[in-house]
Amino acid sequence: MTKSKPTEDELEERIARAQEWGQFRQEFGFTQKSLADTLKSIDTDKTGKLPGVSRRTIQMIEAGLIKPHAHTLALFEELKRRHERNKDR
Repeated sequence: MTKSKPTEDELEERIARAQEWGQFRQEFGFTQKSLADTLKSIDTDKTGKLPGVSRRTIQMIEAGLIKPHAHTLALFEELKRRHERNKDR
């Protein structure tokens, strides 16, 4: 089964996500590896074959090459929410 090419809207979404993730990492001092480790550590759903997120996945998201799974997006949003809340303290 061949993959279809991403649409223009999907490419724009990937670029926006890549910028968001990169800015978040820089603002809060994460490396790609530490972001992956942190996302893995807050992952409470251990039912999947490979829980957490790898450094390579972070690289591919920030390069705009892939659209992350919904679970990965949820983990990132949770981490982002926690850091934004603590930033105001």
